[in-house]
Amino acid sequence: MKYGKQFWITVALFNLCIVAALGVLLRTKMVFPLESIEFSNILEAHYHFAMNGWITSTLMVLMVYELLPELINRKPVYQWMRWGMLLSSYGLALSFIIDGYTTVTMIIITFYIVLVFLFSWIFIKDLIKAKPVKPVLILCTCALVSLVLSCIGPETFLGFVLAAHSMNILLFRDTAYTYLHFQYNGFFPLAIFALFFNYIGSKDISLKAQKYMHKIAIMLPVIILPTLFLSYLWHYPNVYVRSIAALGCICMFVFMFLFYRLLSSVWAHLKLMDRYSKFLGVLSIISLTVKVILQTGTLIPYVGIIVFGNRPIIIGYIHLVMLGFITLFLLSYFLQNAFLNSNTTVTKTAILIFASGVVINELLLMLQGLSQILMKFYPIYGWLLWGAVIWLLTGAVAILASRLKYRKLVSVNILENRHKIMTR
Repeated sequence: MKYGKQFWITVALFNLCIVAALGVLLRTKMVFPLESIEFSNILEAHYHFAMNGWITSTLMVLMVYELLPELINRKPVYQWMRWGMLLSSYGLALSFIIDGYTTVTMIIITFYIVLVFLFSWIFIKDLIKAKPVKPVLILCTCALVSLVLSCIGPETFLGFVLAAHSMNILLFRDTAYTYLHFQYNGFFPLAIFALFFNYIGSKDISLKAQKYMHKIAIMLPVIILPTLFLSYLWHYPNVYVRSIAALGCICMFVFMFLFYRLLSSVWAHLKLMDRYSKFLGVLSIISLTVKVILQTGTLIPYVGIIVFGNRPIIIGYIHLVMLGFITLFLLSYFLQNAFLNSNTTVTKTAILIFASGVVINELLLMLQGLSQILMKFYPIYGWLLWGAVIWLLTGAVAILASRLKYRKLVSVNILENRHKIMTR
């Protein structure tokens, strides 16, 4: 049986609920003495499933179905790879929950990496045949190269470092930050902008807008290397490392300038978007802007030392990217492309619950981080964050429920129309 785009979108939203549920379990462990639960194992399961089971798999589904023609995206190999990645994501989460980094975990990670290699190679070849607009081709190719780099280097090495129980904190952190960089500043944003450019490229946009798209498609991959050195500022780098990091920050601001110019040049098309899709899109852009500002702030030595040693701020930054920038963009994309029906009260309420949960969670993490900088420790933050993540789970489940209700209604209408045609 073949499973199409609609099925995989539903699976994606189900996976978002799993991510939120694991987040609730983590926060519950922080406020209640659940001795049977190993916090570090749940943390690894939550982190890896959010990256692989939710974001990466969803971006891959959209890249295949939105950027490739139907004759190509229906190839069986994509079905097999999606199932392989989905099952390995579930297996990896379960393996982490049971026993953390083990031989079984490393086998599953290796299997997932092989699938990433295969997907990247096959998709890039098919995309070249499909001949999309040049910015989309550049961004997709560089996105998948970044994903492969994050797998063959940092993620593989990080797994072996943890499996060997290495105590080298410098090696561990640099490996982790390098892996995160190629995901957060490589694959994720490049894939998102490829989808966004494919959307606006289908409109009747001006020549000026097309030029901005091309410049951004060149700038984003160029930024990846110099901004990597921002990840190494935490352990007193030399002047060369700091200079390259500073160059990366300049490039980021140039990119943001071009991006805002692009938005202004295509605003006539964007303002016609679905209201709730536009609302989530604005929040996603704000999150991206704050992300760039926070990254640049680490150039200041005093700020960098405080930030890299402040757990709530680090977690807040990770959530800013994964929830604020990426997840809200994906939900906005789902709404705009009718994968979710924003005309129903259920969907509207679900979107507002989830979006408010993202904002509240982010504000609480940043306030908690600021309090720790001021040497003020308030236990109430643990309870408030627990409530915020429960609110997020409520929103995620409501979004999935609205999706299932919408798909059921569509299926019923299709059957009724077929019946009318047959009885004529």
